[in-house]
Amino acid sequence: MNKLFAKVILRDALARSWAIFLAILCIVLAVTSVVGEGVAGLEAARTLMVIVALFFGVVMVLRAVTVSALLMRGAQAVGTVRGRAGDEGGPGMTGYDFMHDNVRVEGKVFMALGLEPGQKVTVAFDPKRPEVSVIRDLFV
Repeated sequence: MNKLFAKVILRDALARSWAIFLAILCIVLAVTSVVGEGVAGLEAARTLMVIVALFFGVVMVLRAVTVSALLMRGAQAVGTVRGRAGDEGGPGMTGYDFMHDNVRVEGKVFMALGLEPGQKVTVAFDPKRPEVSVIRDLFV
């Protein structure tokens, strides 16, 4: 699970972005601890940074755990990429769809470069909530 967890953080754009932001906040906190003695208002700013860092850390872990669980235990289906990054209602969003129990399910992935419209992909999803899905091919 540890290797998969790390792979998800490295390959999933959302988890990776949150991890980078968390790392930046930790660096800023460390620097302000060393050089910030006696600066007025710094403690309030540092407290806010700790709260924000905790939030992003929790969100990153939840995302990585969810994606890891889908990859390890989720059902799989063949899906089709609908459009290029940016075509699906936001910058960097790529849409895909797949069939589950004869129902077409739509999904979106953030910052999945290299996917082309019409491309077949393997989708991992939660059979009880098929809208919770990821493109498995991005992680294996």
